[in-house]
Amino acid sequence: MIEKDYEMIVKIFEEYRSSYNVLHHQVEDVENETIIWSNSYLEIYPYQYELDQLPKPKIYKKEPKSKEGIIVNKLKNNELYFSYNAENKGWGSSFIINETEKKICS
Repeated sequence: MIEKDYEMIVKIFEEYRSSYNVLHHQVEDVENETIIWSNSYLEIYPYQYELDQLPKPKIYKKEPKSKEGIIVNKLKNNELYFSYNAENKGWGSSFIINETEKKICS
């Protein structure tokens, strides 16, 4: 069973390899970016916090010393491009990527 799952994952990756590479290049190509540190993910949709009945996020003026509970929000052309948890940027971390007319959430 595990072998079949592995083969299926390899097949999916081979089929969509080019889209993974394009997405990776888009994320890496953020030279003219602005970084905002906050205690929650910033809104992608207007009034997202009000609809979810959440408090407004706390925005930090500079990078906090402690990474605990900090979300790094990267803006490109003054629009939220992607966000991730500062504690665990690597494998298994949650991130949000905002593309034109698409919203990808992991």
